[in-house]
Amino acid sequence: MACLNRSVIKLAGVVSVVALVAASVSAQPSSPREASIVVAPFGVSGEAPAALAESMRRDLAAALDLDPCIAARADREAPVPPANYILRGSVYAEIAGAETGRAFVALQLVDVETSELLWCQNYDYRGIGADLMARDILTYLKSTAPDCARSRITSSCSGP
Repeated sequence: MACLNRSVIKLAGVVSVVALVAASVSAQPSSPREASIVVAPFGVSGEAPAALAESMRRDLAAALDLDPCIAARADREAPVPPANYILRGSVYAEIAGAETGRAFVALQLVDVETSELLWCQNYDYRGIGADLMARDILTYLKSTAPDCARSRITSSCSGP
């Protein structure tokens, strides 16, 4: 009987340890960022200064990176680890004229795996900032993108 009692106590101890380990593993935060976007250097045309294009690119990468489901970065080199998407852009600026100047941004979101153009849009930068452009991209990825693109966003991430 004493032997059985010791076995039960040992078993209870093992079960407690297993329960503690399981609880600590399940409490570890899992990375919800499955989708990644590299914002490639923007092209420039018209009177657009390169510094304006670089500033827009960095602002857009920062705005995209605020979303907990997307890891966005403004790398200049090949993405390591590889990204799921590349966001390409081009900036056209008119400096001269009656107005104080206008900047237009054309954006294209490309699937790295298939090289397929998923989304594109043109913006007048006077009327819209990086946060609103990022919102449009995120809305597309989370709502309207094909299933294969949306599946990269984890189920723990909600709406756009």
